[in-house]
Amino acid sequence: MTCCFSRQIQDTIPGKYHALPLLRAVLISGVVIGALAYLKKNYPIWQAAQSVSTRYWVIGGATGAILSAGAFGVIYRTIKKTPGKFTGSAHWESAAFAADSSEDVTPIYIDRSGGPSASFYLYKNPLEHYVVALNIAASGPAHAAASLAYNVLRIFIVPFFLLVKERSGRRIPGEMLSSFRRAFRAPFYGMAVTYAALYALVDPLNGRKLIGAIEQNWNEGRTRSEGVWLVWPGRKWRSSPTETYYVAGCCTPMGVVEYEEGKASQASSTSGIPYTLATRS
Repeated sequence: MTCCFSRQIQDTIPGKYHALPLLRAVLISGVVIGALAYLKKNYPIWQAAQSVSTRYWVIGGATGAILSAGAFGVIYRTIKKTPGKFTGSAHWESAAFAADSSEDVTPIYIDRSGGPSASFYLYKNPLEHYVVALNIAASGPAHAAASLAYNVLRIFIVPFFLLVKERSGRRIPGEMLSSFRRAFRAPFYGMAVTYAALYALVDPLNGRKLIGAIEQNWNEGRTRSEGVWLVWPGRKWRSSPTETYYVAGCCTPMGVVEYEEGKASQASSTSGIPYTLATRS
C-alpha cells in the first residue's frame, strides 16, 4: 500500500465512540409516549380495543409474558456465552480498513473486550443506524414466523428426502427432532432479536453486537459467511450451502484483529481475506 493510501485510511477513521444510554433513553421514551398519546386521542383502534373481551386480554398478556421470558432467557444465555462486554464505551476502538486487493476504505469499530482476538464491526452514521435498528426490531416477529413455518414443514419433508436420497431411515428421528427443536425456539429468538434491536436504539454498538451474537446462536454458531444474508449468499455458503439465514447481517462481525503486546498485528475478514488496518493513535 502507498503512503497516500495509508493516509486515506487514517482520514477515514471515525471519532471515539460515546454511548449515552440515559440521554437516548429519555429521548426515545419521549417520542414513544408522545406517539402513544397522539394515537389514543386520534386513532379509533383504541376505542376498538376497549371492546375486546377480558379473556382475550389475559390470553394476549400471558402469551406476551411467555415470549418475553423466553427472549430474555436467550439474551442472558447469549451474553454469558459471548466473550466481552455489552455495555459501556471504553472497549470500543475506532479504526478503518481496506482489503489488500482494493482501495475502498471502510470505517469500523473494534471490540477490545474479548481478548487478543478482537472482532470489528461496520461503522454506521446515526441516521442509518436508527433506520436499520428499527427495521430489525420490526422484522423479528416475521423472521420468527418464517423460521417456525420452515421447520414445521421440514419435520415432514426431510424424512421423504432422506428415504429417496439415502434409502435409509437411520437419520430420520434425529432430523425430525432437530426440526422440532428449531421450530420451538424460533419465537423466542425472534423476540430476542427485537429486544436487542430496541436496546441498539439506546446503545448502538453494544446493541448491534448483541443482535449479531443472538443471530449467530440462532444459527447454531455458523457465521454469516456460511449462510445467506437476506438475499446475498456468503463466501463459504457458495461452495458448501447450509441452512443458515441472517436478517441482521450488518450487525455481525466483519472480521478479526489480532493483537500482540497491545498493538494490532494483523486483520482479516471472517472468510480469511487479509486487510490493511489503521487505528486512531
